Amino acid sequence: MNDVKPLLSIIIPIYNVESELKECLESVYAISTNNYEVILINDGSTDNSLEIAQVFKNRYPIITTLINQENTGLSAARNKGLSLVSGTWIAFLDSDDFIDPKEFELVLKRVEMTKADVVTFDGYRYIDESKLVLPLLASTLPFHEELLIDSRQYLSAVLALKMTNIVTVWDKLYKKELLERLHLSFMENHYHEDIPFTLTLFLAGVNVEYCDAKVIYYRQRTGSIMHSVNPKKLDSRLFIVDYLLEQIDENSVNDVNINGYIVFMLRGILEKKGKVDKKTLTRTWHLKLSVKKRVLLLFLIVKNLKTL
Repeated sequence: MNDVKPLLSIIIPIYNVESELKECLESVYAISTNNYEVILINDGSTDNSLEIAQVFKNRYPIITTLINQENTGLSAARNKGLSLVSGTWIAFLDSDDFIDPKEFELVLKRVEMTKADVVTFDGYRYIDESKLVLPLLASTLPFHEELLIDSRQYLSAVLALKMTNIVTVWDKLYKKELLERLHLSFMENHYHEDIPFTLTLFLAGVNVEYCDAKVIYYRQRTGSIMHSVNPKKLDSRLFIVDYLLEQIDENSVNDVNINGYIVFMLRGILEKKGKVDKKTLTRTWHLKLSVKKRVLLLFLIVKNLKTL
């Protein structure tokens, strides 16, 4: 690795993605600037993913770190990457997604000048089976004229537009010193690890800047982990709800849109026939909520009582 500190560290966990990994890595290494590093974490792949990653390591040895380890899960793999970064900024990219390198370069130009702690950007949903490309964001964000936005204001405004995908980590760049100051890493042994990471950060009240660049191509596949259900995933969602209730209290946040996200999470649990304890429902009931969300919560409480 160069002695010169790179502007950006890109962390890419890899697990059994041999059919998509080449496209992902080709898009990353097509970035024309030379002020970034790529950290590849092969998390115990049993297919040819490691061999593909090794090809790119050999082709770009100066800017690439390749770690091969036993399977630990996405969160632990990302945390391993975080322990190795040397860049001023950090990006997370899933190994089955890919980027538009030219659009990404626009974001890199922005972070060279910004005073923000987090820079967010746009992209597309890529439907794998049909190759259909759809907008990533459901609505236009209301931040085009503003440079720095308080993260809680940003979070509230985006949730008001029902854009619950704000929790994803791969459509943002993060200042390394911010993550270190907040001692922020990914919760291991839980699903939906992006949610507590992102919301902990945004509830802390940091500076966010939005860059209107179409960077990410988020690949969606039928039967993926995001669309399947199992008891452990429901337990993880409930754990995260309780964690977020604590974060809301600790940061003295009482915003109807942010609080409404808790109701959204609870709805997801109960619709999949999960159970929610009375304490969690009571804490949520005492939050400041819109009339619509309070009616929904009342319905969920009644539904939950029938499952107990």
